[in-house]
Amino acid sequence: MYETNRKLLSRFIIPAPFSRFNLELDSESPGRLGQYMGWQIVKSYMKNNSITLLQMLQMDASEIFNNAKFKPKK
Repeated sequence: MYETNRKLLSRFIIPAPFSRFNLELDSESPGRLGQYMGWQIVKSYMKNNSITLLQMLQMDASEIFNNAKFKPKK
C-alpha cells in the first residue's frame, strides 16, 4: 500500500488480463486490482466521514487511507 515503485503500475493498475503477484495463482487474480482496492478505500472513506468530494480530493492520501475504516470481505 505504501510502495512508490512505478514498476508496480503494470502489475496492479494498468489494464491486463490479471494482476501479477509473481505467484502460481496469478492467472486467477483480476486485472487492475490496485485500482479496484483504491476505489473501495475511497468509497469507505466517503461513507464514514461527513465531507464533500472536493474536500476529499484535496486531502493527503495517507489520511484518507488511515481514516477510511475499510475492511475487505474475506
